[in-house]
Amino acid sequence: MTEYLSRMIGPRYNLYTPFYYSNRMKSPRVFMKKAFILVFNVLFITICLNIAYDKLIVGEKTVRYAVVRSFPLRTYSRIQGWMCQIYLPWPINIAVLKVFCNTLGITLQDAERENLSEYSSVNDLFTRKLKASARKIEEGLVSPVDGTVVCCDDARASLRYPIKGVNYRIEDLLGDEDVWSKIGKDSMLKHIVIYLAPHNYHRIHSFTEFVVRDVMHIPSLLFSIGKKSMEYFPGLLAKNERVVFSGEYEYGYCGMVAVGSVGVGSISTTIANIKTNRVSGPFSKTKKEFSGRKLYKKGEEIGHFNLGSTVVMVFEWPKSFPDYKIEGSVQMGQTLMLEPLKDEQFWS
Repeated sequence: MTEYLSRMIGPRYNLYTPFYYSNRMKSPRVFMKKAFILVFNVLFITICLNIAYDKLIVGEKTVRYAVVRSFPLRTYSRIQGWMCQIYLPWPINIAVLKVFCNTLGITLQDAERENLSEYSSVNDLFTRKLKASARKIEEGLVSPVDGTVVCCDDARASLRYPIKGVNYRIEDLLGDEDVWSKIGKDSMLKHIVIYLAPHNYHRIHSFTEFVVRDVMHIPSLLFSIGKKSMEYFPGLLAKNERVVFSGEYEYGYCGMVAVGSVGVGSISTTIANIKTNRVSGPFSKTKKEFSGRKLYKKGEEIGHFNLGSTVVMVFEWPKSFPDYKIEGSVQMGQTLMLEPLKDEQFWS
């Protein structure tokens, strides 16, 4: 039998020679090298095609988006989302979730469930609810989330004079080219950008009494969102997948945008059954309109992220009212804007 195998394999690959085993050990290295070259070539060709598409068809000036979107970020986000939803039995859940809490700085003192053993997955931890007494809903327009205010300004002024990289067209962000026709001549269109870090409370609430007319899902790419990335990638928030709530409030037009990010492919809402980061279509804008009055009270929950991201408040604000410039950390329910009479009462 041995002689037969030796004849079949040949003298160079004799079972009893070191040469045979050395070739067997080299083959994985050769395979890995060829696989790396193949992946590199495919990635290089993809980047070149994306750059050509952006330059010739879209008119994008920078090549940064073309390079980054060549990587499978949406697929990565789906995989991460699936892993975060894996059920963790006791006591594995305590060990795993404690690592996340220590690494990201998550605290549960304001949460409904303060014990880690009560959470069954990573996603369950990130989407935790707060105690009813954890946040006070203050006067005026309040923060819809816990996070950091990146920008608070007139939407027109921000496009002319970008603040910390926030320089998108408001029409692109909202998916509505007619948004300016809804704004009165004695009003400005304010926008407030709030970034949610992974350790922040992830649920989104209404920042005022808000009559929702429609909810629009805008499928798109999933770039990483952060303070630095918003400076490095112009118009970033208007390029990511997002869900747009549009309607009216006491002083006119009112909208709120939940922007997705890499690793945050899933945005859930309480008002519409929207599935974000789909594997299959539809890949165009989808809008759900409400013929009646769909009223959200101030502080009422309207949705949540699965792992941090960004919320943009967009609202009509009378020019005669104080124009606030808020920065820094905020909590859900904290006052951001006040009307003149309430302003005097609040600060007196």
